[in-house]
Amino acid sequence: MSNQKFRLRACLWYEFKQGKSAAEAHRALSQVFDEDALSESQCKRWFQRFRDGDESLEDQKHGSRPQIIDNDALKEAIESDPRQTTRDLAEQFGCTHVTIENHLHGMGKTNRYGKWVPHKLSDANKATRIVITGILTHRAKNSGFFDSIVTSNEKWIQYDNTARKRQWLDSGEAPKPDIHGKKVMLCVWWNSKGLVYFEVLDSVQTVTVNLYQG
Repeated sequence: MSNQKFRLRACLWYEFKQGKSAAEAHRALSQVFDEDALSESQCKRWFQRFRDGDESLEDQKHGSRPQIIDNDALKEAIESDPRQTTRDLAEQFGCTHVTIENHLHGMGKTNRYGKWVPHKLSDANKATRIVITGILTHRAKNSGFFDSIVTSNEKWIQYDNTARKRQWLDSGEAPKPDIHGKKVMLCVWWNSKGLVYFEVLDSVQTVTVNLYQG
């Protein structure tokens, strides 16, 4: 890079750091360097580079010519394993994944998820499902399996204490009811047909393994 280019770009960088716009920087350069100044479009490109975080004053390296990919080899590679990603293939062929993607689209390839089940069932598929459903339904109704399942639960419940007790009160004070009723543990067992058994435990009794086994 010539010294003149470097000086002009350094001036642009200075103007950028001063918060000037590309147009303002171009006018300033034109006043000093006249015809040797950078064009306004060049100033805008350099300002964009500075805004993108690239404050190097060197020319950008031009990209190399895209590598030619053998479509036959690419087709063989993708058909041997369709689950390969474009980045995997790019590593194999020494190019970018965008190049691989373009070549695959050019060959008529599309990227889709695999199907878990067919979208459209044949008549034979539908008939098979109907038969299997009938067998399972009949087995469930006649095997008695669901009736053999017994479910249980327990819950504390309150019962009314009807015995009233006398209270010491001030003159004109109304008696207060006993709102703290006693509680008992109710255990219930049932199946698909309804209630099988229930039991109210004694006040000193708790739900244990032995109680369920009994």
